[in-house]
Amino acid sequence: MEEVKKQMESYLSRREKEIAEVKELASDIKAIKDSVKDSKDIHIPLYIEPEKINTAAEELKSFFGTIPEKAILCCSSMARYVLKLAKLEKVAIITTELQPNQKLPYFYLAELNGEKVIIVDELQVGEDKYPEFYPVLPLRALVLSGATQFFIVSEILSASPLIKPGEVLLYQNFMPMSPVNPFIGRHVEGWGDRFLDVTAIFKPEINEAVIKAMKDTMPIITENVVWVSPKKTYGDKAEIRIGQSLRVPIICAKGMVPALLFHDMKKNFVSIGITQWNLALKTSLTNDMRKDIASKLIKLFAVNLSAAKP
Repeated sequence: MEEVKKQMESYLSRREKEIAEVKELASDIKAIKDSVKDSKDIHIPLYIEPEKINTAAEELKSFFGTIPEKAILCCSSMARYVLKLAKLEKVAIITTELQPNQKLPYFYLAELNGEKVIIVDELQVGEDKYPEFYPVLPLRALVLSGATQFFIVSEILSASPLIKPGEVLLYQNFMPMSPVNPFIGRHVEGWGDRFLDVTAIFKPEINEAVIKAMKDTMPIITENVVWVSPKKTYGDKAEIRIGQSLRVPIICAKGMVPALLFHDMKKNFVSIGITQWNLALKTSLTNDMRKDIASKLIKLFAVNLSAAKP
């Protein structure tokens, strides 16, 4: 009974801290947006209508002027700290047909490392109650407006006790897990491979350029780094078991949809994951750690992805 009491106290303490940090981040959202005086609502339809997507792209170009080559897509919690390190000039707030209080992405025109970039507070979209493809629509408009290099920064879950909160991983493959669990039942040859190898979408030359640029700033884990998605289908215990049995260090649901989009549209991208929560150790990333990581990521965003040669 005493042990149970200690576990409960530890859990409640962690929850209080997490709630306080979420409130801090929510306050930052409003403060950052309010600090940018030049803003515009840009409508993007919920469903894929090419003409309307093109119209949204033209609106972005008209509002921002010349569209920078680089776009940085950050999960909402990490975006706060990246945005605080940039000089913000304009913000485009995406709207759609869904209810007005939904969370939508902000596209910030900013100066970072002495060059103009667009910073997308990307993971404000794609919440569980919205279709998974929805983030593609604002990003497709951004691609059509002229951006050519994309940096995807996701916060991820780790299934390995060796990958602790704050560790940075470089994606090189993706293991899709459909609602039909591929680990259930005997393997049927006629159904083909259980997992689709999409290694080809990740350019080795870009990954090598990133590793070289960050060598003296931040260690990046590259060995056997695989996306596994979706992260909420089977529950924490199953995710730990799957991750450990495959020797896969992470479980992550975010980030693959944008990567496939950029690959399909022949754009250069790199995608990294910051370990936010360790399922095995039950430890998590703090806001102080996010602030420190953001200051180091600035060097990553200076890399010219288009100049990386095979």
